[in-house]
Formats: sequence, C-alpha cells, structure tokens
Amino acid sequence: MGILADNYDLWSRWDAERTQALRKLPRCGYCGETITEDYFYTLGRTNVCESCLNKEHRKYTEDYVEG
Repeated sequence: MGILADNYDLWSRWDAERTQALRKLPRCGYCGETITEDYFYTLGRTNVCESCLNKEHRKYTEDYVEG
C-alpha cells in the first residue's frame, strides 16, 4: 500500500515549482519586483514594469504647455 500525499505535501511541491518559475522571470530595475505581466519595457539595458514606467517616465503634455 502506497503513502498518499497530504495537502501540505501537495502545497509544498506547488510552492517549490512556483518559486522556481518566478526565479526565471525578469525583475524591474526600479522597484526590484519580479515582472509577472505578459510584457515589460526596456530603457537602455534596464527592465521596467509598466507601473514604474508610468510613475517615473509618463509626462502630461499640459504640464509643458507654455501659456
């Protein structure tokens, strides 16, 4: 008779596989978080997530209009 895996064993295996997969993903050069979206941006050689791209580099035209 074999030993059945309990829920903790199943969760531990899933967690280890997920951690391994996350290590392969790129990290944002601004916030340092793993980029889990379907896409990201590069500025020079720096990987940037969409959130940091908007926070750091998005400018509104109205702010630059001379009046």
